[in-house]
Amino acid sequence: MGNFLTNKNVILVAAVIAAIGLFLALFLSSLWDNAIVDKDKIWNTSLKFDKENAEEFPYSVKTKQGNLYASGELKSIDPMISNEFLDGEFLAIRETFEHYTRHESKSCDSDGHCTTSVYYTWDRTGDKWSIGGDADLLGQSVQLNSIPLDKLLTSVGIKGGGKYRKRGFDDRSYYDVVTNNSSGSWGFTSDDKGFSHNKNINPPNSGLIVAKWFTFWFCIFGGLFGATYFTYKTYEVGYDYFDDSKFDKYRP
Repeated sequence: MGNFLTNKNVILVAAVIAAIGLFLALFLSSLWDNAIVDKDKIWNTSLKFDKENAEEFPYSVKTKQGNLYASGELKSIDPMISNEFLDGEFLAIRETFEHYTRHESKSCDSDGHCTTSVYYTWDRTGDKWSIGGDADLLGQSVQLNSIPLDKLLTSVGIKGGGKYRKRGFDDRSYYDVVTNNSSGSWGFTSDDKGFSHNKNINPPNSGLIVAKWFTFWFCIFGGLFGATYFTYKTYEVGYDYFDDSKFDKYRP
């Protein structure tokens, strides 16, 4: 080991560590670039529709124009749905369930004495959707259960007042709804396979660019830190690289 860890070799190993960090930065950055280009290509080649050119959306669906992106209001075509605990009718209703759950938290002091505290919280255990039939989007019929509706949800209280429906001693639920004429944006594809929602059609996402540069600089600084740390820890053991005769007694 002493023969290997000369001043020259320590610098060489540190350089290799830094080079690995640079390679990873460039490699992963290229993967992010490909993902960003693919996303932008899909977006740039998609036809966009809103209330200004709404009449063109049904025609593009009918003539199978490929990727489409529509922004507008969802207007009920089929009868809307209701719930015995809510006032009114809606395009969709989501009921979220919560359970009053016991938790334990353990903490120890510097002397090793530990105590356990108990606390309770309402924890989400699941949800159930009730979704209506078809709705009109810019003159085109769309199946509500085929598109994501989460971003259109608004919270509502139950009949008689309050937010929560009691479902037992330690269980409860609350409701969010999608009202008629809610506005949103969705990507679709209309081709020989039919008309369907396409989750990959979205406006350019700055988050991808942020993720790319975060990954790039993380690898760069990681490589530099690794090289610096290796050099520091190696010299810290006290090797005299200008005179390694101290290792003679360990050699055969």
